[in-house]
Order: sequence, then structure tokens, then C-alpha cells
Amino acid sequence: MCAVFVVACKGGEADNAKPKPQPKPPTEPVATTDASPTAKVKPDKPTPRARPKPKKLSKAQKAEFTRLLREGRALQKTTNWAESVTTLEKALAIQPGSAPALSELSWSAFNAGDYEKAIVAGDDSVALSVDPRIRASSLYNLGRAAEKLGKKADAIRYYTRSSRLRPHKLVTKQLVALGGKPPVLHPVARCPKPGTLKQVCACLRRSVPVDGPNHRLVCETRGKQLDGFVLLAVGAENTSRGRGSGVFYLARKGAGKVEVASSTMVGFFDSHKLVGTLKLIRVHRKNYGARTLLHVYTEQRRFMEPSYMDISSAQVAETEREQWLTLCVENEGFIKCPLQIPVSRKSVTDVHKLTKNADPDIDRTEFARESVEARNYYEKQHKVKLPVVKSHKLKVDVAADGTAKVSFVSGDKTDRIKRYLGTTKLW
Repeated sequence: MCAVFVVACKGGEADNAKPKPQPKPPTEPVATTDASPTAKVKPDKPTPRARPKPKKLSKAQKAEFTRLLREGRALQKTTNWAESVTTLEKALAIQPGSAPALSELSWSAFNAGDYEKAIVAGDDSVALSVDPRIRASSLYNLGRAAEKLGKKADAIRYYTRSSRLRPHKLVTKQLVALGGKPPVLHPVARCPKPGTLKQVCACLRRSVPVDGPNHRLVCETRGKQLDGFVLLAVGAENTSRGRGSGVFYLARKGAGKVEVASSTMVGFFDSHKLVGTLKLIRVHRKNYGARTLLHVYTEQRRFMEPSYMDISSAQVAETEREQWLTLCVENEGFIKCPLQIPVSRKSVTDVHKLTKNADPDIDRTEFARESVEARNYYEKQHKVKLPVVKSHKLKVDVAADGTAKVSFVSGDKTDRIKRYLGTTKLW
């Protein structure tokens, strides 16, 4: 049939004429013909680009890498962008898997006008980084480069992801200028009905943002159950890297049902080990007639481990401990939690210290020298003296009529804290 033997139809030849074999060019692959008229030729899949990987360095290599990285950063300050690119590439030749160096290269390449190089370096930095601040900076670099290449949708996506990791007015400005909207950082859960975990998760997932095709939604209980309460983690996980981030809601679990108790988050999670653990620490009950008021305390510790810092160079890091109080009213088997208060917080910003488990190859004398340099640089840039300690403490009193009064006790009375002060009617 003509539909099968396509060559036999050429030049008006009869249907039963035998097709003449076509000569095959010596440099071309042999073509094959499928007998099915609907057969499609599948295009070759593009080979994924291999990511750079961190290398184990000798003491001399670490010293040279650190010197080149600092030199590259110094050249940025004098706007010698092309020279900075060259210097940073030399540093990455020693340690290809350095996320901070890749981020710096992305920024220098962008300012040097090499937008493709900026995107490759920024993408690798985001993939390799364990520090949300570095990832946020790299995503901003990617957004700027995407803008220059006319990729508006990509730029909006990069700026949005950067804002979620670290809200910054400069990123917001770029995002809004492109017609984007700043992301909702603390999604509100409007899922009051108890149900199975699957049903509750289906409701919660509507408020969870997901970036990119390689992300999937996650919703699961984590940690130990305490007096019927449990932490419910809702977020997004990157399937290609096994990393994810999201928020925790307070839920009550029992008789095969899950009930979302808190309408807003009580903490967040991040699998990069920069964020410590969030846990339920205690539940206190007090009766007010037919009602029971539950004081549910959660604590989150956030920190940066030296082993996850870049190579072994001294850096300034922040550790934080924060306790939240969620007030829940239980009445005739139903529960609602109308008030959540960050009752205490303490954060310390200082040059990180080496632990017992630190790399034994680290030259502690050199590290001490770098610590002094890091301290002086940070204090000069931010015009502060390290360590910087920030804290606050609040107290909550509940009257018999259900009026909760939040008062300031001590510490830093910031605008964020002022929003929680005052009275709230619990019932």
C-alpha cells in the first residue's frame, strides 16, 4: 500500500513497484521506517547538566581557596566585575562545590554582562546551598539575569522564591515592577472541620505555594503526640534534591480524626539542617465553667552548624530560640485556637565557634585569625559590636470572662512585638 511504502508513491510509479534502495550518506545514521502510519519518532532527551560536587581539600588548598574567594569579593566592591569573575573561577577550580563562591560568581557575571554564566552559577548555588540566605541571594541573581534575557516569567518565579526564603525590599521592588505579587509568608489555614489526615491535608494544601515542576506537596504529622496535640507539617519538597520547606500547624489527633487547631503557623521546617527542631513542650489546662482553656507551648531552635558552613572559613552566624503559646478553647468536644503569641525569644549573632566534631584538618590558629577578620568586617559593615543579643518576653493573663491580655515584660519592643500587645476575646 502507498500509505506504508512511501517511497513507492514517488514520481507516479505503480503501487506494486519495488522501492529502490536509497544511498546512505556516510556521515548520517541509518534511517528506519516503522510500518505503522501513526508511529512517531521520539526526540532524544537532553542530557542533564552535571552539578559540581564539593571536594575534600588539603590545608594548603583551603587557604588558597579562601584567599581567592576574599579577593573576588574585594574586587566586587571596586566594581571590577570581569576580574572578579576570573578570580572566583580560579577559586571554584579548587573547590567546585562551594555554594557561596558560586553565588558570588553569579553576581559578578551578571554585572559583567555574562547573563548565561550568571544563571548557570546561580542555579548551581541554589542546588548546593544549605543556607537559606545564600539561596535567597542566588535566586535574586537568577531573577536579575532572567530579566536581562527577557524571561519575565522566570524572573518572577525566582524573585518569589527568594522572597519566601528571605523577605527583602529590594527583591520585592523587582518583583512588583514585573507585575508579580509578594508571596504570603504565613499562610492561613481555613480548615475547621475534623477529618481523616488525607481530608485535612487536601484542605491545607490549597494554601501551600509550589515552585517548579520538580516539587511535590507534603503533609504529615511529625514528632511525638502530647495530650492529644500533634504538629502537622505542610509544605513542598523538591523531588530532584530531596529538600523541602514549609510550615507547621497545631493539630489535635484522636479516634482516627485530625482537627486543625491553629489557623496560622506555629513554626516552619527546612531540611537543610540550618533550622533546628520544633517541638511541643507542654500543655496546661484550666477550666472556666463548661469551657476548658488549653495553653499549648511549642519551642523552635534555629542554628547553623559549622560543619555546614563553607569549607572551614570563619563566618558570623545567628542562633535563635523562640517559644510560642497557643491558647485553645475546648467546649463540648470542639476546639478553636484564637490566639498565638511568641511569648519569648532570644537570638545571638556572633562568629561561630568550632565544635568537637569539626574537621580535624582545620588549622585552629588560622581559624582564630579568620574569626578576628570576620568579626571586624561584620562590625564595620553593620556598625554593631558582636555578639548581638536580641530578646523579648511577654506574659498572657486570661480573665474569667475569656478576655486575654498580652503584656510586655522585657527585651526589645519591636514593631512585630507591639502587634501582639493588647486584649483579645477568647469566647
